[in-house]
Amino acid sequence: IFMPLFSVIIPVYNTEKYLNKCIKSVIDQKHNKTEIILIEDCSTDSSLKVCNSFKNNPLVNIIRHKKNLGVSISRNDGILAAKGEYILFLDSDDWLYPGCLRNIEKLIIKKPKTEVIIGRYNSDGFPFNNEILFKNSNSNTFSANKFFSFINQLKIRPMIIWHYIVKKSLINNKKLYFIDVKNGEDEEFGVRLLCSMKLLSLYDKNYYWHKKRRQGALRYSRDPKSTESYLKVLVEYYKFISKTTLSSDKQKFINECIRFAYGEVSARIILHSKIE
Repeated sequence: IFMPLFSVIIPVYNTEKYLNKCIKSVIDQKHNKTEIILIEDCSTDSSLKVCNSFKNNPLVNIIRHKKNLGVSISRNDGILAAKGEYILFLDSDDWLYPGCLRNIEKLIIKKPKTEVIIGRYNSDGFPFNNEILFKNSNSNTFSANKFFSFINQLKIRPMIIWHYIVKKSLINNKKLYFIDVKNGEDEEFGVRLLCSMKLLSLYDKNYYWHKKRRQGALRYSRDPKSTESYLKVLVEYYKFISKTTLSSDKQKFINECIRFAYGEVSARIILHSKIE
């Protein structure tokens, strides 16, 4: 039986221009212990055609949705299908740097108890990278509490889901799935993920290239659905806090995340019309 080390989960929706490069960036790692799970979410462009051009590759598994279900459900379906020991989330217009999976495997061999790895990313839009994490750390492995006091000192919330490499057993044991909202889902997932892990490592070489989505991305939408999404995220935070014992560093961190979500809700509420 093929037991991959990595499962790369790629939700696909209308990214025909970038998708080929994205999938090839994983195949070109020539890391034969990697499976690629493409979740085709009823694209209206030729993304499905691009997916199908890889269907004879034994490492590629294509899951097709019958209707458009959004990125959260796509990622959850990917998690359920994943056979790998570690899960990676790759957006379909982004790509992985050459050779990174081999190096991350070496890191895992050295630190087998690591549950979460954060890789270096670069982006063509703000924030341009997560350099701050690597520049200021004198260690590349952290216990949970050490990591929280470290990021609280730096006043950062490293909440971007795609710079994480996550042990699948942690996801399963803690039932870490994405909530079905239009935006804010990765931030909320990231909070529970970080608060659930015991050991985190930093991968100090280039791992991920992120293409900043231009206007029209969900993050910037002002419709009532996105406001409702952030309200749901807030509810999830409070549910999580109420049933989880948290150290003071974790509480401080979650309070920052809550403050951010309140900011998102209130900024949007101001912009809505009375009817909305």
